[in-house]
Amino acid sequence: ISVLQAAPLTGANADINTFFSYDAGTTTYTNDTTDANDADTGDVNVVDSGGVGDIGYFGMNYKYDRLFITTTTGATGASGAITWEYCTSSDCSTWTTIGTISDKFTATGARTLSMDASSTGLASGTVNGVTAYWIRARVTTAFTTPATVAQMSTREFNLKVKVVDELGNGITGLVPGSFTIANCTTTTKYT
Repeated sequence: ISVLQAAPLTGANADINTFFSYDAGTTTYTNDTTDANDADTGDVNVVDSGGVGDIGYFGMNYKYDRLFITTTTGATGASGAITWEYCTSSDCSTWTTIGTISDKFTATGARTLSMDASSTGLASGTVNGVTAYWIRARVTTAFTTPATVAQMSTREFNLKVKVVDELGNGITGLVPGSFTIANCTTTTKYT
């Protein structure tokens, strides 16, 4: 069986590198990366069962500032609440609240969740044995029914530029501000 990944969602430039849902009741992680990256309807429980302490972990190899999500079924339970946080330590023992995201996955359809990853302390850390730049959605008040998601994507920062002179010789030692990049968009991915 071959699994085809869907193209990243509109506005994004990358699929999720790793997605885990964590069930606080059983203290188990489920790696649902394949389902997070395909367009199948409702095949990802983003915060597991929606109980207090359940978590959705979104991991990328590079820093990112946008998370694009298509929710198939919205979470129910009027008092349900999620705290959005980003990892700030190499072992992900320290998390900081993202004040710009308040989404609880109660609405259906496509949405963009934004944070300023370039000015935060978003650090590469390890969750369940995987090192990445992690953002998490942690349930702080239980939902009656958790949300299901069809697909997730991100807008990552992975700018790696090789600079050469007119003769093709590599130039090293450049610092930010020594050059500009033009004729690209915020979703251009350089490889």
